Amino acid sequence: MKTFLTYIDEYANYDALGTYATGGASTGPGMGQYVPIADLNAQSEKQIKKSDLDQVEKYADRIFASLGIDVEFTRHFLDRVNDKRNVKQITPAELTRLFKQSYKKYGKKIAQLGPDAEAVINDMKTDINMPFVLNLKGGELELIAKTVMRKKDFKTSGPKMSFENFINEKRAKQAVAGGKVQKLVTAFGYSFNGKNYKEIDMELVGIDNSSKIVTFNIIHPAEIFGYEIKIPFKNLRRGRYMATDTSKINEVETEVQKVRADHKKDREQNKIKRDRELDRARTRDTARKNLTTKPKV
Repeated sequence: MKTFLTYIDEYANYDALGTYATGGASTGPGMGQYVPIADLNAQSEKQIKKSDLDQVEKYADRIFASLGIDVEFTRHFLDRVNDKRNVKQITPAELTRLFKQSYKKYGKKIAQLGPDAEAVINDMKTDINMPFVLNLKGGELELIAKTVMRKKDFKTSGPKMSFENFINEKRAKQAVAGGKVQKLVTAFGYSFNGKNYKEIDMELVGIDNSSKIVTFNIIHPAEIFGYEIKIPFKNLRRGRYMATDTSKINEVETEVQKVRADHKKDREQNKIKRDRELDRARTRDTARKNLTTKPKV
């Protein structure tokens, strides 16, 4: 079956008056002359041309330049990007996304791999996989995109650098994700008890659904550890409040344990001090009673 473009090409001599130069009825093609206008099995996306790939390469070069990496495509890459085995045509927009997201998530890691390193960049949203190798040329690293394919659960024996939807990843960093409040939340530029703090890390205590107020306990900084903060749920959706950075959770937990240990030590020392004061008070009371009590004759 022919596509619409094929139909136009083959009948290009159809004139403006609605007649064919080769003959036929003046009102259009006669019986037996009708051909399919569109192929329902044809792919909706056009194949990628060399000029399209050049534009993607320029974009990739621009963002990876900050890491001292030059991006290059092999001839096989162009052949494979239009391969029917991809089932759905790979688009320039998908390739642009592939480089953009891999730079954001793995750019520094890729630069640290060094010459002759090989790995696969995997976009889990589009199922596009791009094996690459790093070469050293003229003192600059070259990221050679060897090939590309759309395949779910792509298997490789080497490192695999995967990422999902960037928007979802961004949302996951917010204090409220999917209508749920994160267990650990950081408030940026927050004023507490008359003092401004660059960051305040908090642990979720509870949510009052009737008043829509969320209660947190402060776990960092140490000077305000243990204090309670109540924040309206709607405010948590704003940029000031974000999920606590997972890379600092261990650091925060260590500090929390230290502060808790200090508090426990203070409580124990205060208890000892109170016990001693009570003992002295009892001693004084006993002595006073002894002075006022007359001995029996």
